Amino acid sequence: MTIDLGLVYLTQVQMQNAADTAALEGLRGRDAAGDVGRRAAAANLVSWNFQNGFQSPYDSSCTPTPGFAPITEEEILGAGPDVQFVPDTSDGTELNAHQQIDVANSGVYQPLLQCNPGNVQSGDLVSGTFAAAPVVAEDSDYNRTDLTAAEAATSAKAPSFLARLRRTSDFQGLDNEPGVSSSGNPMPLLLGRGTLVGPGANPGYNPRINGLTIRGTAISDSRAALQVGACAANPAVQSPCAMAFSISRTCWASSVNVNVTSCIAGSIRSTGQVVGGFVAPGGSLQPVPSGGFVPIFDDSTNRIIGFGFATFDGTNLSRPAGLQMASSNASAVAPGFDPTLAPADLHAILLSNGTLTTDPATLDGIVVAPVIAQ
Repeated sequence: MTIDLGLVYLTQVQMQNAADTAALEGLRGRDAAGDVGRRAAAANLVSWNFQNGFQSPYDSSCTPTPGFAPITEEEILGAGPDVQFVPDTSDGTELNAHQQIDVANSGVYQPLLQCNPGNVQSGDLVSGTFAAAPVVAEDSDYNRTDLTAAEAATSAKAPSFLARLRRTSDFQGLDNEPGVSSSGNPMPLLLGRGTLVGPGANPGYNPRINGLTIRGTAISDSRAALQVGACAANPAVQSPCAMAFSISRTCWASSVNVNVTSCIAGSIRSTGQVVGGFVAPGGSLQPVPSGGFVPIFDDSTNRIIGFGFATFDGTNLSRPAGLQMASSNASAVAPGFDPTLAPADLHAILLSNGTLTTDPATLDGIVVAPVIAQ
């Protein structure tokens, strides 16, 4: 049983790692790739996790790639062993412990997630709203206490994204629905097939016969960015990056189309890339017609509290409606804050960072990035 449970643990870790990356990818691509595109990207990323290569099962529209097939057996890494057994009746019995491994039909589980464009709650990839719960639970129909699935019509812009991998017996009939969900076979007991492990709560389930259910589930959530990247030296490979100036919260909140020259004195200062950083007088009003990240600072402390996405023509700063999911060059995880900040001051800055996404006057254009929430 020690070896069997060790394989279960290792498989669950592999599946969880893949779920984590898929949840982040699915939310990261929300605005840049569109709902179907981000689901395809998340499913492809899971497949890549278990290949010795980068063959994609889907194109950007979530259409199965023509000719896609599992790669050759020697290269499959897989999410744990997928072992099949055949009865050994040589002694006139069909005891579970007498079964033999069916080598020809055994291998490893290679997940192929379904895109779930209808955003069904039991699907592999689910868009919705995360809310921390005192007790995290998921029932047999995959309803969760910490995630509410969005309606299909609004799922494209929901603030959270769930990814799940599973190996189950599919007793509920929800785990292998084409286009919605996928599942591998349960993890069989290899050396514990003759143990006295009994049936579970479900009278039709016995781990010695049916194997062990394994799941890997992750939820990513949108959080206000804590840092953004500098501009690349080569404009040809440029992602959105920190503008050459920062703007006060008051000036940012004054309009979705701000004439920066009309803001009060001191509302435009030098640039920065990390929340908590001090911005000095100055700043260069260089036009950024394609859009970039503008640091937003607190009017009283002159320290950065967040970042907004906007276009800038040299005079007018125009911000789009709604929170803006950064697909690259921004993170909701900071590498380290200014060490001169007192703990109470840093706490106040982080509180201000969070309110940027909830204040109706500031939220349009605020840059958010995905983090693993569960």
